[in-house]
Amino acid sequence: MSALTAHAVIGIPHPYDDGIIVQATLGFYENSRPSWQLDIRNDSLMRRHLPREPRHVWIPSRPECILDEGLLMLGIYVWRFPKLRRRMREQLGLDLSAARHDLTTCDGPQLQSLCEAARAEPCDGKLALMVLGGSYLNELLPRVATWPLQVEVCTPQERRAHSQDASALAISGSRLATNHRSD
Repeated sequence: MSALTAHAVIGIPHPYDDGIIVQATLGFYENSRPSWQLDIRNDSLMRRHLPREPRHVWIPSRPECILDEGLLMLGIYVWRFPKLRRRMREQLGLDLSAARHDLTTCDGPQLQSLCEAARAEPCDGKLALMVLGGSYLNELLPRVATWPLQVEVCTPQERRAHSQDASALAISGSRLATNHRSD
């Protein structure tokens, strides 16, 4: 059974404070088979007139590409970059209206080229990413600095965990949280 180990809120920066006007949420699930699950919100001002989109699920190609493929997914479905969408259809032959894609079956160099193109695409979006302590994504977080958008990354500074039988409580870290920010 898979478990949510990271969650992101995606949108555009609010003009008057440091918040986000939410366009989508993205969850990263791991344990059984890692996957990104993207839910587009149609209640945002920019998307109210559009029909409801299905939940998009992507199975990452390789562990070291997970974070970049998540950004590519956002470029395709949230920010809808025309060049990236066209290249995904032409080079990888993917039907972008399909709800699920297994990227392990895609051509690796072409997929990597698309991830690099997503990082090069100018974007006025904002992303807040919360990553739990045991997530594999913690190893990949330095890559976020190469992304062309406002990003706030929240990682746990204090962890409280009960044993399986709830007889013991382990606490590590302090109560002060440190947010890692990249503008």
